[in-house]
Order: sequence, then C-alpha cells, then structure tokens
Amino acid sequence: MVQVRELEPVLCQAGQTSRVVWTSSSNARRSAFNLDDVQHRRGTEPYASSKYASDLLSLALNTHNNSQGLYSSVICPGLVLTNLTYGILPSFFWTLIMPIMYLVSWFYSLVFFYSMIVLTLFVSTLL
Repeated sequence: MVQVRELEPVLCQAGQTSRVVWTSSSNARRSAFNLDDVQHRRGTEPYASSKYASDLLSLALNTHNNSQGLYSSVICPGLVLTNLTYGILPSFFWTLIMPIMYLVSWFYSLVFFYSMIVLTLFVSTLL
C-alpha cells in the first residue's frame, strides 16, 4: 500500500487509466483480521489476516481513486501444485486427490465471491 500511495501521482494522472492487482486467497478471513492490530502481532492466523487486509486495501483504493482513473482488483489463483506440495506427499496421491481438491477450490471461489460482496458493504459503512 505504501508503494501505491507513493506512486499515486503517476497512477492517477488525468486522462489515464491505471490498474493495481493484488493477489489474495480463499483463506482470507474477516475473523482473522483486526483493525486495531494491523501488524497481526496478537493474532494466530497471519496469512488469513494479511490476505483479508489486501482485500480491504483493494476496496479502499477503488472507493477513493476510481474517480481519478485508478482501479484495483483482487485475484485468487486457487490451488497451485508446486515442488513443495509434491515434496509433502507422493505424486500418485495428488493424482487421486486432485478432482476433490478442484471441487473444494470451486466451492471456496463461490464463498470468496460472496465474502467480497459482504466486504464491500462493510467497507462502505466504514467510509
């Protein structure tokens, strides 16, 4: 957010449209985030908290800067298999479990979509 604020004069130039894209997660949860503890020093779920903070930042940027041509979006890449995930369990297990994981991912995408609507309403009440 600091970087976006520093680049605001460049991103919000007249006659120009700019976009900022944040990477979030279906693990982002409001219950893990506390506005009085934005550094998450007293919490137990720093990942979920930081992803929810990214969602809030995107909404705040849109609320304050859309009229100046700055648009913010959040993406959630979903389940990603990496060398780390293959190192945890054998590859045949991932082959068997992937259809189930994709269904779970699809379900969480729906939950994420509806939570973003609730989040938008929440942020609009704060402003």
